[in-house]
Amino acid sequence: MTQQEADKAQDWAGMDGATAWHLIDRHADNWGEVGAMMEAWLRANADREAKE
Repeated sequence: MTQQEADKAQDWAGMDGATAWHLIDRHADNWGEVGAMMEAWLRANADREAKE
């Protein structure tokens, strides 16, 4: 999974960590995808906080 694919996997911005983990746990096929999606969630929310 590329960074772009992970970024588009969900609408990560504004999502709380528990919901993100639930979705990642359900949809990731391997640990590499878990990491990619977790980083996508973190990027989306770090970018959002920086804009506020």
